[in-house]
Amino acid sequence: MVHRLWVRQYIFGGTIKNDRSTADLQHGDLRDGPAPEEIDNQLPFRALIIRPVLIASGNYATLALTEMAVRTVIPVFYAMPIEMGGLNLDPPAIGIILAVFGISGGIVQYLFFAPMHDWLGAKTQFLAAVSLYLPITALFPAINAAARVYGLNYFVWFLVGLQMTSFMFANFAAGESAHCNETVTLMVHVNQRSRSCL
Repeated sequence: MVHRLWVRQYIFGGTIKNDRSTADLQHGDLRDGPAPEEIDNQLPFRALIIRPVLIASGNYATLALTEMAVRTVIPVFYAMPIEMGGLNLDPPAIGIILAVFGISGGIVQYLFFAPMHDWLGAKTQFLAAVSLYLPITALFPAINAAARVYGLNYFVWFLVGLQMTSFMFANFAAGESAHCNETVTLMVHVNQRSRSCL
């Protein structure tokens, strides 16, 4: 919530209205959590369970799981010996690849996310970006097979670059949906309830 207020103030200027009075703060009432009048305005959990929110939440969860799996496998794949299905790269080379991916991914998203979103629309962009995870995953054995036959030559590095570029554009799936606020609220509720069960 604090980051949203900061962004709102930074972009639109002006001041942020604080719901708590300064008298409460002077008397040492620094409670955590929302003010009592904010609690009355919140939607109940059951009101969030509607079809569009469930679909958006399921898409978000599937995307997060897929992205985390690929992000976890990439450095392991690069470090494994070629005979065991990897590329046998040393840690500095892996770090350079991931650093170039991170920097160029941020630049590409900054330059091309909004125009692609305007051109394709939210749903088409999401489907196109998520569909890129299939070739990204299929490139793991293809890169290893090329490395077994040719060694670490230009063709293997081209395939690595193709995989990283595809992964860069697959990150475009994390766009905005019509039920974004409801979905985030539902995820926060589920996360809080699962933590309280532990």
